[in-house]
Amino acid sequence: MLPDFYISSSEGHMEGDARSCFVVKQINCGNRDDCLVIRITPTLRGEQYGMDAFDINQVILAARLKGDSVLSPSKWPIPVYVLYTNVKNLEERDSIGVDEYKVIAWAEIYIDKEQAPPSQRYTFGG
Repeated sequence: MLPDFYISSSEGHMEGDARSCFVVKQINCGNRDDCLVIRITPTLRGEQYGMDAFDINQVILAARLKGDSVLSPSKWPIPVYVLYTNVKNLEERDSIGVDEYKVIAWAEIYIDKEQAPPSQRYTFGG
C-alpha cells in the first residue's frame, strides 16, 4: 500500500527522513472539523515529545494556516499541527474535545517523498 502523503518538519520538531502517512479517517478536534487521523511510519519516539518512552504510530493532523486544508489540498506542502491523543478508541469516534489532545509538533506534509527534506531536531538554549 502506498502512502497518502509524507511528513517532515522544517521547524525542527522531528528528526530523520520524511515519514509515510496513511489516512485513517477525518475527525473533529474541538471546534475544528478539518482534521485527519493518520498512521505514521516509521513511528515517532514519545520521549522526544515529553512522554514516556513509547512509540507513537498514530497522530492527528490539522492545517496550520488559514485557507489550507489537509482534507482537500490545493497546494503542497501544507504546514500542519501534529496532535497527539491517548484516546484508545479513536477510530470509533467522530470527534475529540480540546482536553483530549495536545500539539506535539509543527510539520509539513508533502505529496512526494523526494520533495520532503530530512528533518533535524534543534536544541535551544545552553
